[in-house]
Amino acid sequence: MCTKLPTTRNTSIVSVNKGFTLIELLITLSIMAVLSAIGSAAYVSYSHIQVVNNAILEVETALHTAKANAQNQVKPLRNSDGSPTNCDGAHALDYWSVYITTSPTSQYQLRVFCGDIITGSLNTYSTGSLPPGATFDTSDNTLELQFPIITGGVTGISGTGLTTVTLTESGQTGQYWQIKTNGYSFTKTLNVNSVTGNMFIAN
Repeated sequence: MCTKLPTTRNTSIVSVNKGFTLIELLITLSIMAVLSAIGSAAYVSYSHIQVVNNAILEVETALHTAKANAQNQVKPLRNSDGSPTNCDGAHALDYWSVYITTSPTSQYQLRVFCGDIITGSLNTYSTGSLPPGATFDTSDNTLELQFPIITGGVTGISGTGLTTVTLTESGQTGQYWQIKTNGYSFTKTLNVNSVTGNMFIAN
């Protein structure tokens, strides 16, 4: 009697790793390129906005300094570069101011005037420039805001491109001097109350 032995069968399982096709790779790279372009455009736009923001903040800081120095009757014996001023004991402090020029470049000066009209003189205490890409928006080449120590408030020099507008801020309506900075199609406006010298920034 013949006995049939069981047959052992070896079954091999072949695993196939399927990679990306060329079309799939191209689609993925295209999506990454689009997202990168959108991100770059958003970053550039943000950077441009920050340039204009920083420009108006610099001017606001200069105006706050002039206002505080006038209120505290600061009489500097020397300018920021070390050169002497005429603000000695013989010359009374009259005002501090911020002078803005758009020609040839967008610069601003922190100024102090000591003495009377005849014997007094104007001192340029310090000079600053707006960040690259930012400019002052004014119909004239120069403008100036003065902070007198006697009357207080702020005075815009006549004929230098400054006009007042009526605005309502925090429920209070008043006259404001306006200084605008432009850059990359963005504009920021610094409003300075003509009576109190208080300031706020608007788009």
